Amino acid sequence: MNLLCLETSSGLCSVALETRESALIRRDSETPQSHSNLINSMIEEVCEEGTIRLKDIDAIVVSAGPGSYTGLRIGASVASGIAYGLEKPLVAIPSLRAMCVGLLAQGTSMSGDTLLCPMIDARRMEVFTAVYNNLGQEVTAPSAMVVDQDSFKERLDKNRMIFFGSGAEKVAAVIQHENAVFHCQGFLSATHLLAPAKERIALEQFEDLAYWTPFYLKKHQTGAHRSKKSLFERK
Repeated sequence: MNLLCLETSSGLCSVALETRESALIRRDSETPQSHSNLINSMIEEVCEEGTIRLKDIDAIVVSAGPGSYTGLRIGASVASGIAYGLEKPLVAIPSLRAMCVGLLAQGTSMSGDTLLCPMIDARRMEVFTAVYNNLGQEVTAPSAMVVDQDSFKERLDKNRMIFFGSGAEKVAAVIQHENAVFHCQGFLSATHLLAPAKERIALEQFEDLAYWTPFYLKKHQTGAHRSKKSLFERK
């Protein structure tokens, strides 16, 4: 399949294309507040390098959140615009689930009772987080949590837990437990959407374009961002 993946939920703007020939092409940018300026040109670049026309894409995959409100709106706007305009299915992957895929891809050593706790920095001591088992399967649902020294104590008393992502660094200063392990890297890019997307495509779990919106978890507090038109809408 030709799968186009868009990751905009974090500070990294990432686009990946996997072609039917299994070629994987990726573009990343960590330039702050540049998602809306870069994403369309990044899509054009991966399609050109993969010698794929946009209309030949079989499905559009996008990170569903939680994460940056503005980033999620940009990704959702572009992905939905392409999917609607070309009548292609849209697949939305939870951002925290994709982070687990990224961590597991690093080959991090873990026992069967190890729990994964991806964390996306929110504000102050708040993070967007969830708990997954060592296979990347959800144990507790995503939530917005204010972390203190007693957070996850019951789980840490029984399990080794790996805290990782953009919220892990500030949590490391608060949670001090012998079973707590911290990796402050993000482990989130468009390529990490591919594996869970293929699972959903096999089950035909597509989003309804008339009703789908990103999983923001929290209301935006400064007003909505008006993103640029999608690549399809510009044509």
